[in-house]
Amino acid sequence: MLRGGAFAPVALYWLIAFPLARLVQEVGTRLAVGDSFSLPPQPVSFLIYQALISVGFAIGFVWVQERLVRGGAGR
Repeated sequence: MLRGGAFAPVALYWLIAFPLARLVQEVGTRLAVGDSFSLPPQPVSFLIYQALISVGFAIGFVWVQERLVRGGAGR
């Protein structure tokens, strides 16, 4: 079980930070490969998809914190 009240702040953080980090990674990769500065095709759809994926990362992050980092696995 996840601790009550832990998921919402983490999910909000991942919902904002993950799509922005992926956008920076996508643009940076295009620059490093040698292309000019450009956004991914359909940038709004890209950001929405990354926001949906981020919820899974939030669940995993909270689960790992609860089980491994805080010693919950041994209980």
